Amino acid sequence: MRSDLEDPRPRYVQVADDLRDAIRRGDYEVGDRLPPTREISELYGISHMTVKQALAVLRYEGVITSRQGVGVFVRAVPAPQVEPTQAKLEELSSRVDELEARVHRLESHEVESTPGRQKRP
Repeated sequence: MRSDLEDPRPRYVQVADDLRDAIRRGDYEVGDRLPPTREISELYGISHMTVKQALAVLRYEGVITSRQGVGVFVRAVPAPQVEPTQAKLEELSSRVDELEARVHRLESHEVESTPGRQKRP
């Protein structure tokens, strides 16, 4: 398995996502030891530093824990994946555009239907 060079995300994010998905699928269960950094590096065709960055992401999320000289272990199954941020932003942008169009139509309708003001003497 290699990281996707066409994917715009940094490679360490791709690897973290892939490992997280493997844990979520049950490939690795709570308490299981993940493969050593060297194996993950070879599996994805990435540097040891990139693997360490990916593991740091999972450690920060509380998904894994490391034991010096022993290995990296699954600590918790990650929560179900939420909709990607980009998709959410696109949906929100679309809704904002739709609301702006509605407001514009309402304002146009209001101007057309409001009788002219009469000036006071």
